[in-house]
Amino acid sequence: MRGGHKDCLGFWVSSRVSAVYDASPRNSFVAALKDIPEVWEISYDPKVEDIPTDKIHDLQYKDCAFLPGFLNPRRSFLTEPLDDFFFTQDYSVLIGASREAGQGQVVNLDVRKKIADLSLPGMPHLGSGITFDWQGRRVMASPNLKDGLISVINMNDWTTIKTIPTLGPGFFMRSHENTPLLWSKLSRSA
Repeated sequence: MRGGHKDCLGFWVSSRVSAVYDASPRNSFVAALKDIPEVWEISYDPKVEDIPTDKIHDLQYKDCAFLPGFLNPRRSFLTEPLDDFFFTQDYSVLIGASREAGQGQVVNLDVRKKIADLSLPGMPHLGSGITFDWQGRRVMASPNLKDGLISVINMNDWTTIKTIPTLGPGFFMRSHENTPLLWSKLSRSA
């Protein structure tokens, strides 16, 4: 799968897709582009609203050009390309990271922009991240593919609450709402 668009000079720019997931509550697929710092949300809802191609000054009068929302990408511009990501439970926000950046990015899909950076050591395996309530707040936990750590992030302000050392790099993490435990599978190199 490849994505692409024309740049500001009209030249076609293409990219490989690094990750794509179904966001079924939003009736869309969300894809991170590997070579371009963008996330695309592509709606498969034929009744989705149109996409403005420029800034809107007055939504009532629709004073700019629009593309059909069905099967056209809603683009979120980032600072670095993402290699993997996962969604918050309501699918309005994605949390992603790249192998080179050394930090995560939090992207609000409704406003189509990055809203925060995450301090994450190495490359977290975000596709396997989990979220849960802890001490009265919503947190996410994600294992790390390079270091033997699990990062626990406060989802209210996107700060790191703690890092939990493990016996090696983590690859997979799961839990269940009826247990206080979480499980992390170590990668084969551990």
